[in-house]
Amino acid sequence: MSEASQNERVVIRRGAGERKPLEWNQEVVRFKDCPDCNGRGWFLINPFGQLGPSNTCQCLTCLDTQQFYKKHGTLPI
Repeated sequence: MSEASQNERVVIRRGAGERKPLEWNQEVVRFKDCPDCNGRGWFLINPFGQLGPSNTCQCLTCLDTQQFYKKHGTLPI
């Protein structure tokens, strides 16, 4: 890998994911500096509905950040 490609900035920003509810035993991936969910790791599907896993979906930016870290060993900028 060239030095120029190592110094390139990679921006990941996707926000709310597909409206697939979280399961009770599902791990919620959280990136503390996420610009989309502010570190929560989830979004409400229906803001006026009940709280709980059936009304929340995983933040895709947090998931993408985790996958990027696993693949490259560094966090995106």
